Amino acid sequence: MYKRQEQDLLKGSVPQPVDWLRAWRHLKEGVSFRSSARLHSTENFAEKDSTKSVDRRAVKALQYINVEEKSEKQLNYLSVASSVAVCVDDRGPWKLLRFRCDHEKGHKTGVLGLLYRGGDGVAQVEDWEDDFCKREAESIMKAIREFCTSTVSDFDEGLFQHIIRCTNIYVSDGCPAALRTGRVLKTYHLKSIAFMIRDPAHAVRIAARDPLHAEERFGDFWRRVFDSKHALIRDIQCSDQLRAKLESCQDRVIQVLGGQGGGLQCILKHLSAAKQRFESFASPARRYCLLLSSLALLLALTASDTRQNKETRESAAEALEAITPDSIVVAGLTADYTAECLDFVRQFDRSNVDPATLARMRDAFKERMEALFLQGYAAMEPRRMHPWIALICRLPSVSYT
Repeated sequence: MYKRQEQDLLKGSVPQPVDWLRAWRHLKEGVSFRSSARLHSTENFAEKDSTKSVDRRAVKALQYINVEEKSEKQLNYLSVASSVAVCVDDRGPWKLLRFRCDHEKGHKTGVLGLLYRGGDGVAQVEDWEDDFCKREAESIMKAIREFCTSTVSDFDEGLFQHIIRCTNIYVSDGCPAALRTGRVLKTYHLKSIAFMIRDPAHAVRIAARDPLHAEERFGDFWRRVFDSKHALIRDIQCSDQLRAKLESCQDRVIQVLGGQGGGLQCILKHLSAAKQRFESFASPARRYCLLLSSLALLLALTASDTRQNKETRESAAEALEAITPDSIVVAGLTADYTAECLDFVRQFDRSNVDPATLARMRDAFKERMEALFLQGYAAMEPRRMHPWIALICRLPSVSYT
């Protein structure tokens, strides 16, 4: 409702609605305070308001108010919640604490804190004598305590105790230390915890990866193409010259055959394999199938290039000889398997997964995998299934000279 006494609130040197919007966007995108101030100045100049300047301290103040307002909303959600789940996600020295709580007829999610090495900076030498999981549990409790403290009011002991009483679920990845930390929290701090759950996305990744590595023929293919010191894909990734040669080989294959595997008409400029993550292996496995003719041509050129040293030529010749019908079938099956598993993992990577659907998703995935790989439907190329094994078995034999 319009009030006459408030009509002058936005007059003068005060932040305008557009300034708040820009500060919010820069905060969401992770732009530094100094860069944000420069962007503000550029946008003001473009709007013919060159007299208006914003320094990094003003940007910091705007973003700080945005954060405080968001924190107040999350505090209100937790203050009326009857059930709270604490989710812990580790990445190197960083620890992200998130929560999910019930709210009216739905639920709310938010961030409790982001800790770097427990949030205490440089630890004392004596602290390392304590159990690691106990120190991690204490850092989580410290983050919750800081979350219950705002600049508007002091520490809210009532809210802190309410969160402790209502926290009944602890979720973490499959790291043994993270699971032990959950047990320490239940024993000493968050005694209302009734369920300690392993993140299903992590569990599915490991369950899909380990059987694949345990298979002997796949293990040979994996080491030769992705894992060994001079694996084919790793050497291509680490050499700009080899990547350029591979692009030339792709161009020649397209000229001779009219397309690469699967009718691919463009030149792929990267393979982007990262063996430490399952998702970063699934995509290169499919690209390997698409680029098989180009890779074979690259290896043949390298093996016959007398300017290369003997070790490089022999390595290329060995890799070329290893591309046998058996290895091609393994490559196609690997691409099919990883593509199916990745689709299944993606169902758990969403922000909100309905627990009531987990059993149905598991059963559907099991039925599909049995049909594809035990009953052989992967080679029949129906429309809704990945055709990598069928595609790779139809690669022609041609001369590229």
